[in-house]
Amino acid sequence: MDALGIDQAVLFPTLFGEYFPAIENPDVAHALARAYNDWIWDFTRKAPKRLIPTAVLPLQDVNFSLRELRRAAKRGFRACSLRPAFYGRKFGSYAQYDGASRPRFLNHPDYDPLWAEFARLGVTACMHPSSGSTNAEWTSTGPYLERVATPLRTGHSVAESIAPTMDNAILLTAFCFYGHMERFPDLRFAMHHSGASWVTVTLEKSETYLWLLSSFKDVSLEPEHVFFRRPPLVTFNTWESSVARLPDTFGDIAAWGSRYPHHDASAPEEAIANLRKWKVSDEVVANYMGGNAARYFGLA
Repeated sequence: MDALGIDQAVLFPTLFGEYFPAIENPDVAHALARAYNDWIWDFTRKAPKRLIPTAVLPLQDVNFSLRELRRAAKRGFRACSLRPAFYGRKFGSYAQYDGASRPRFLNHPDYDPLWAEFARLGVTACMHPSSGSTNAEWTSTGPYLERVATPLRTGHSVAESIAPTMDNAILLTAFCFYGHMERFPDLRFAMHHSGASWVTVTLEKSETYLWLLSSFKDVSLEPEHVFFRRPPLVTFNTWESSVARLPDTFGDIAAWGSRYPHHDASAPEEAIANLRKWKVSDEVVANYMGGNAARYFGLA
């Protein structure tokens, strides 16, 4: 962090978090979540003002998730890291499962008590996608993308460049169509590791199809208005010019992410240089490079 010039960092699990949705046994998921959360909390005590941990929740079981969320909040966690994926039994033919045992995405009604508890506790739900190219297919869009890469004749892997954006875009679309943001207006959620450029397009497309599909009764037909009423935090990558060119949209909601320890990690100087190229004001640069994140996570 000193070498990169980073004062504070929010820490997310790497491969542990990427494969966590593939666990089918709720008891195993609960035990692993507790073990990881104890470890990351102890790890960050070496520099508690600089290292901000995120807890993992066993989303395979809502009651276990509630229990671990409360334990983490009591301990001092400000945020939890959630993978936008299907949880529960293995994703197969819907005909072979009854309603209770089908895999559940994060907008499933079973998770409503969890979102309400997030809001009550003031803990941020951080959505962290993954390229997941070697995962089971229901845990990420990455495996599907790799499966079709050969007939696409790309000649190389495509999941890493597309899947994180698709994962979070699917999540936001599901929230728009389910009325999630209207029903939990006090929920603090953030979307990481997928860039920010896709957000406006996803909101516009959701609005278009919500208007076309008039069967939706209790869901806003203009999700963009709901989104910006109390917007989430959205992290962006160093090279994203759209964030620099749209400060009226992203100025108060975007936060730069280094992507460390990924191979495409970058230093803050690179991001600042790109923002300066587009003549972004000093105030907005300060928000992008730490102010928005500090405010959202309640950092001193």
